[in-house]
Amino acid sequence: MSVKDKIFDLPVLFDVVRWCVLGSYRPMFGNLTKFVDHKDDETVLEIGCGTGIFSKLFRKYYTGVDFFEEFIVNAKKKFPDKKFAVMDAMNMDFKDKSYDKVLLLNFLHHMDDDEFEKVMKECKRIARKGVFIMEPVPQKYNLVGRVLYSLDRGKHIRDFFLLKDMLNSYMKVKRYHMFRSLFYKLVLIECV
Repeated sequence: MSVKDKIFDLPVLFDVVRWCVLGSYRPMFGNLTKFVDHKDDETVLEIGCGTGIFSKLFRKYYTGVDFFEEFIVNAKKKFPDKKFAVMDAMNMDFKDKSYDKVLLLNFLHHMDDDEFEKVMKECKRIARKGVFIMEPVPQKYNLVGRVLYSLDRGKHIRDFFLLKDMLNSYMKVKRYHMFRSLFYKLVLIECV
């Protein structure tokens, strides 16, 4: 295991580093809240929830799952009013069409193409209304962004058009929105 992995496996350091690199969570929170347009009576499943930082955007009926037990333990402590579980994103224990909205936030770039396919098939199976994705977008002329992307543990940051084509293989891309968060360029995508 690399030093980078050891650092990012610590929930507190993971949150601090992500906050610094993104220049706060405010741009992500604001854009995500508007884009998802969550209603209080809708159920939400976040796959790859990490430390649960996005759970605070959803008042009720939120469930977060992640493969790393340390992150789930941390999330349960920070957000005791939310549901969290350790689960493999490629083989989840949820019934078909069991959640209104499924979220994949800064998650798919950690998946190679085969894993991506398995995750998207699970999302399609579980989501009733749609799947909402947020991913970093490569920036050719942003040197600082390129350096930060190279330090990311996710080794599969995909060009937007490739990502869109891959998503269209499993679901229909309904709409998207790009925005900046300090050195990062991110895209929000809704699939139905």
